[in-house]
Amino acid sequence: MPAPTDQVPPTTSATAQMPPVIPPAAPAAPKGKPLTAKQKTGIIIGAVVVGVIAVLGIAYAVLNATVFSPQSVADRYVAALSSGDYEEANNIADPQLDQDQRLLLTNKAAQTENATITNARVTGITDSADGSKLVNVTYTIGGEPVNDTFTMAPSGSQFLIFRDWTVTTPLLKEITVSTDAATPGLTINGVEVGEENAVSGSFGSDLVFKVYPGTYRIAVTETEFITESGDGPATVSTNGYTYAYTSVEATDALVQAIQDELDAQLQTCAASTEFEPEGCPFSMYTFSEDRYRNVTWSITESPEVDYIDLGSGEFMTSGGEATATYEYRQYDDSWEPDDYTDYIYVYGSFTIDGDQVNVTMDTY
Repeated sequence: MPAPTDQVPPTTSATAQMPPVIPPAAPAAPKGKPLTAKQKTGIIIGAVVVGVIAVLGIAYAVLNATVFSPQSVADRYVAALSSGDYEEANNIADPQLDQDQRLLLTNKAAQTENATITNARVTGITDSADGSKLVNVTYTIGGEPVNDTFTMAPSGSQFLIFRDWTVTTPLLKEITVSTDAATPGLTINGVEVGEENAVSGSFGSDLVFKVYPGTYRIAVTETEFITESGDGPATVSTNGYTYAYTSVEATDALVQAIQDELDAQLQTCAASTEFEPEGCPFSMYTFSEDRYRNVTWSITESPEVDYIDLGSGEFMTSGGEATATYEYRQYDDSWEPDDYTDYIYVYGSFTIDGDQVNVTMDTY
């Protein structure tokens, strides 16, 4: 048997893996000090402030985009016109008129049937280069759709942070009414108006009134002596025919009032003892006054008023008769009764002062 060999213990190669080197642990940080009550309070306040700022920022953005936006102002303006709240519309957009000229921009003018616009809404708002806004709206008048516009512009601020918007060109329209000089007055949508309420014109010409979009019924204010003639009240629309023609005529009461005053003046003339009563429409020519005496006049046929012009305030009559009775001295110096008839035609003028009619006679 072979002899046993000596066993040599294995050696470790230089390339053999060595155990990992573990660095020494870092020394533990010293334990921090607890926050004081003041520090905790500061942190809480800071968090609250940040939260409040965030909430205010959101609220500002919402309010600026809704309540204080040009859209909101435009919507309120259009809604006021549509509901007939013209006085609220005036508050939103100053009509820029004298107070008397605003009479048809009041709620009373919106109370007649179908007076106001309907189905009104803002359809768009466009920015202009100067910073203003062009507002497009649509509404209906008498069943017909209307597209319209008005402008808005910033005018300062509200609560120091919100931009304020103002309507700079209100939705004002014009209607024109032709009148006679004798027209005592007008009613438009039940509102009594006169020359002072128009932006231009006078009775006897065209009167121009400022109004909001809608329909307007125009009638003459009738009195005891003057009534409306023609077809009566007219209706105009700001979307259609905006011109109304009115005319007036004398009532029977005016004819009678002129006649009564004329008759009274003729009786005063008839009381004269002159052959040519001054200011009277009848007379008698005498070629030698010393041959006539004891003249008396009487109206044997009264002239009747048959024509009245309200515009000029003039009237004319049919023919009448006045008779003079007198004595005439003959060539033998005796006095003989005689008479003479003169034809009467009267034209003159009249004025109306309340319930009183004044007449001035002329003759021809």
